[in-house]
Amino acid sequence: MGGNSLQFLLTFVLFLLCTKPSLSCIEQERQALLKIEKDLIDDYGHLYSWSAEEGPKDCCKWRGVCCSNQTGHIIMLNLNFSNLEPLRGKLSPFLIDLQYLNYLDVQNNNFNQSQIPDSIEWLPQLYSLRYLDMSSVNSSKVNNWLQIVNKLPYLTSLNLESCNLPNIFLVWLVNSIASLHSLDLSDNSLTSSSSVLQWLFNFNTSVVKLDL
Repeated sequence: MGGNSLQFLLTFVLFLLCTKPSLSCIEQERQALLKIEKDLIDDYGHLYSWSAEEGPKDCCKWRGVCCSNQTGHIIMLNLNFSNLEPLRGKLSPFLIDLQYLNYLDVQNNNFNQSQIPDSIEWLPQLYSLRYLDMSSVNSSKVNNWLQIVNKLPYLTSLNLESCNLPNIFLVWLVNSIASLHSLDLSDNSLTSSSSVLQWLFNFNTSVVKLDL
């Protein structure tokens, strides 16, 4: 099964786990989404349903949000609406309040003018992540991507295309993620001297899609 097929299967399975409209979301997670929205500039009204005044109170009905039909926790957050109508602003550290998140897609947004914080401490706290797409998010000051990735043990698909990744990776961080099937590091100007290649050599046979 190819990398694209695996991504589709994961998305489909998570979709099946989403709530019916009658199941309400967790209030703490609803408040986290509202804080996340404050750091985003929505020129095209994609997040209209997130408005506390205009949209439904139940965040499971908000656009781009999917909750578990078993627990009510948010398990999917898709902020990839259109590359022609991107969100602007920055990613909020309040994402850590969505600790049951399995799927996070923020690609096709214009975050190029705001970088991820140097520590990016919030991402490893999303321990349950299986799908992560941060394409075109400026990560040029994040020198610890390998540490971060190695703290996401269930990650199946990782897309860091066009993220301005730094060409300096810590050589001794060569642990791989047994669950990872798809990895995209393209358009990052990585060189053959980068120790990320040593990290890649330690991948097990579960990796079926690799784009450099």
